[in-house]
Amino acid sequence: MWNKFQELHTKHSEQKTSASRSRKRKRKRSRKGKLKNEEESQSEQSSSETQWKELTQYFGVNDRFDSPVKRKKIAKSGLEKSIDQAVEEWNIEKAEELSNQVATRELGAKIAKVIACHDFVKAKKDAENSQVAQKKKKLAWGFEAKKR
Repeated sequence: MWNKFQELHTKHSEQKTSASRSRKRKRKRSRKGKLKNEEESQSEQSSSETQWKELTQYFGVNDRFDSPVKRKKIAKSGLEKSIDQAVEEWNIEKAEELSNQVATRELGAKIAKVIACHDFVKAKKDAENSQVAQKKKKLAWGFEAKKR
């Protein structure tokens, strides 16, 4: 009887230790996963913020080339016409939704211009750097006459 009790007692203690080990491992794994996810989200957020800050300097760069007074009357787009119709019908909610769509479209156009400007500046810098590298590669001495 006593031996049986001892065996059950040892099995019970082993089960407790194995269960506590697995619980501890599970907890550690979940914590590591949470920390990695938080770090990844923070790194993604910081990288997107740096990209956005890099692009914001190009907003309104070419505005000086646009004439302040436009001589031609610009035709309204389909969304703008539907906004006018919604306002005439006193459907304010629909007009707000359409206005948000127009604003989103205009912002998208501005962002596209900014990205094009950024790409142009980047290409120009690359071209200048390649020219500088080619100038450095040329030797200062040689058998040819000096370039003046």
